[in-house]
Amino acid sequence: MNAVPTRTPARDLDAVLDATRPLWDDLSGARVFLTGTTGFIGTWMLESLAWARERLGIDVRVVALVRDQERLKTRLPHLADASWLQFEIADVRNCKLPAGAVDFLVHTASTATPRQIAATPLDVQDMVVRGTRHVTQLSRSAGAKRALLVSSGSVYGSFVTPSAPIAEDTPCGPDPLLPANALAGAKRLAESVGILVGRETGLEVVVARGFAMSGPWLPLDADFALGNFAGDALARRPIHISGDGTAVRSFLYGSDMAAWLWTILLRGTAGRAYNVGSESPVTISEAAQTVSQITGLPIERALEPVAGAAASWFVPSTRRSCKELGLESRVGLEDGVRRMLEWHRCG
Repeated sequence: MNAVPTRTPARDLDAVLDATRPLWDDLSGARVFLTGTTGFIGTWMLESLAWARERLGIDVRVVALVRDQERLKTRLPHLADASWLQFEIADVRNCKLPAGAVDFLVHTASTATPRQIAATPLDVQDMVVRGTRHVTQLSRSAGAKRALLVSSGSVYGSFVTPSAPIAEDTPCGPDPLLPANALAGAKRLAESVGILVGRETGLEVVVARGFAMSGPWLPLDADFALGNFAGDALARRPIHISGDGTAVRSFLYGSDMAAWLWTILLRGTAGRAYNVGSESPVTISEAAQTVSQITGLPIERALEPVAGAAASWFVPSTRRSCKELGLESRVGLEDGVRRMLEWHRCG
């Protein structure tokens, strides 16, 4: 397998601009505080903003928060010396802003793997909740007028088939007594903390609840099924399904995700949440089959399905996002998988 590339594909970045072109004037002359810079979402946001600067001539500056300086050097080397970009190496819970005003906060940090949640659930909760409070208050004190908090569809709790797409006003939540729900519960509380900070300080806070994603920068060896399938394909080994394959998901491609998030930041209603995801459900087996058909590799599964058993369901309703903000999903699952594999192979 080739080394991981360090640039997002130009056609994907062009797609972000095509979907958001009327919005970028709002960022002209602005300073953006971005957290979670080297994560999947943060990288897409920074790369698309850099592309807007280059292609549209937008004069926007960024303060980018990073925890791991070495990861930054290997992930985004072409931006290391950008004059418009200032990196701050710190934890989200105690970071500081360099001198000068900030206009927007894009908070994509505060994620954790199941392994981290199992090992240090209280630290994970602290990072998510206290980190969100800290960066929202810090941004507002620096003059920020709007903030995007990137949350998760996990705040809705668990669903099983048959089920309707999960809407923003669905009256549910994760069971707080289950340790595995530490991150989901913390994300739910962090949303509340961010909204309350906004109401107390005048910061206009909007929330984006992300579901499953695909595309460049998706980890290949973490807890993302499609990323793991792509990792198998790139290593030329069988596409391995760790469960029985009946869980139902939907996948939004990275360029669509970035376009949605910029739109929600700049056009979303303050104090409101918007789902970010695809409404096209597929089982994990079907997702694996898509990768198999593209690559010609066989599929292997750890467990056989039990006839008639309910399966996990994690598919959003995006009616609010589409109706209020005119958002749409433009890249389907098969095209997204092909692009992801091509990106890695050309790295």
